[in-house]
Amino acid sequence: MERWVLAVGYDKDKFNDAQRECLKYGVFIRLTSDIPEAVVELSKEHNYLLVATFSDNMNYLSALHLIRGLTKAPVLILKHQ
Repeated sequence: MERWVLAVGYDKDKFNDAQRECLKYGVFIRLTSDIPEAVVELSKEHNYLLVATFSDNMNYLSALHLIRGLTKAPVLILKHQ
């Protein structure tokens, strides 16, 4: 069984390095650019290990509520650096 992490809003320039590092541990990353795209992805039949949301916006509770309604995976909210 493949292990997947959904990365929402992650920097596309850093994605390849992150994917390469995660592949060392047998984990794949699926990248979505924003919450609406993540909602579409989560409504499919995927079992994600983690949903990591990258945002500088402090108003993430509505997005968190949507994501929690679609998956039982832990949700990690991170700021861009």
